[in-house]
Amino acid sequence: MANIQWFPGHMQKTKREITENLKLVNIVYVVVDARLPYSSFNPMLFDVIKNKPVLVLFNKAKLADENETKKWTKYYNDKGYYTLDVDAITGYNMNKIVGVTKEILAPVIEKNKARGININLRAMIIGIPNVGKSTIINKIVKKKATNVGDKPGVTKSLQWVKISNDIDLLDTPGVLWPKFDDEKIGMSLALSGAIKDDILPIDDVCIYGFEFLSKYYSRAFYERYKFSEYIDFNQAYYDIAKLRGCIKNNEIDYEKVNRLFLHDLRNELLGRITFDRYDELVSI
Repeated sequence: MANIQWFPGHMQKTKREITENLKLVNIVYVVVDARLPYSSFNPMLFDVIKNKPVLVLFNKAKLADENETKKWTKYYNDKGYYTLDVDAITGYNMNKIVGVTKEILAPVIEKNKARGININLRAMIIGIPNVGKSTIINKIVKKKATNVGDKPGVTKSLQWVKISNDIDLLDTPGVLWPKFDDEKIGMSLALSGAIKDDILPIDDVCIYGFEFLSKYYSRAFYERYKFSEYIDFNQAYYDIAKLRGCIKNNEIDYEKVNRLFLHDLRNELLGRITFDRYDELVSI
């Protein structure tokens, strides 16, 4: 697969605005999808963040493979970043974000206190599209503070939100980097829904998904679609189509099979899955 060029103009604008507003904040929350903690970690943004304290929020943690999450948590801790597993949908660990933030910023709090300064801490939240930034914010403030959707690109502009009595948060639109040189990263982003389904050929994405599941999560894959084994993607399409009623006049409705498969994959119907395998990607 050739590298994927995809860098809409609004994302270039967002990068510039993040850079300009960084001086206003004490800490940066980087939200990654726990199912793809490497692929959803935008390397371009870390050229911007530089020396700000960083808390990496592993969102959708309840959808991810716990063993892989532990490996990736250590990976980012070793790089000097703070980490916290969260799940905005179930509420898992969401009540810890404010407390962890204050622990990280304890020196700033003490410094302000010594100077008699009583100002709110300020954080910025960044990440690629569809990792759940807006859902996290809404869960923290316990109301709809930002727009939420299941498609990339819902947040359109920067906006300040009060997430506690003493912490203000700057929400930002999702930003992807200009191109994906590695096929696994592009495919992982597509499988999870982080990039729009029309960016890559959906057949290629699903075939990659079939092969990935057969290699790493074969039991859940086979049980879901009644496979005795994985032969090849043609057989997989046929078996899924037959099981789900996607055959008409002896023709497989490939589009319908693709939609069904991606729905199952993205909604834990195939179990807890991590697309980024630490042992494969850590050496990149």
